[in-house]
Amino acid sequence: MIDKPKIPMSPSELPRQRLVEVIDLPPRPEGFTPVVDYCLTDEGVGPKRRPREMLFLGGAEWAWSPMHNRIEAYYLHRGRNYWITYHRDLEAEDREFEWSIGAYVEKRGVNARQAAVHLMIARWRFEADNGLDEFHWLIHDGFLTVPDWRAISRAVWGCHDAE
Repeated sequence: MIDKPKIPMSPSELPRQRLVEVIDLPPRPEGFTPVVDYCLTDEGVGPKRRPREMLFLGGAEWAWSPMHNRIEAYYLHRGRNYWITYHRDLEAEDREFEWSIGAYVEKRGVNARQAAVHLMIARWRFEADNGLDEFHWLIHDGFLTVPDWRAISRAVWGCHDAE
């Protein structure tokens, strides 16, 4: 079973975010063509039900105001033919909308790290093109470390000049 990550309630519970190593991301595999959209379904792509075993990638929070925020956790599933990212809304009141597929790509020639990094870049670029700004905090790291998340963020939104 997949545990629901705890939402940090104080700065001491957040992973270290300010002084992080600057890393290079793995190269995008040749022929990597992810499918990204809102309301993706896993028909023909993934299992009939949400998988029990997924790789926890990490989580992020956007906090625009006390009443307007977004807190998500990200997971990677290795399907029979596809890598699939699942997004979990940690504050969803309706269980129907708690989980969604963020993006998927054919598995052939793509390892887990490449899939995780480049599917997250594709998903966040899609959302950035539709008005999403950079996250405000990383609430958890997992398979992807804080330096990985920062490098993904730079690939999507550009440099962090203020840090």
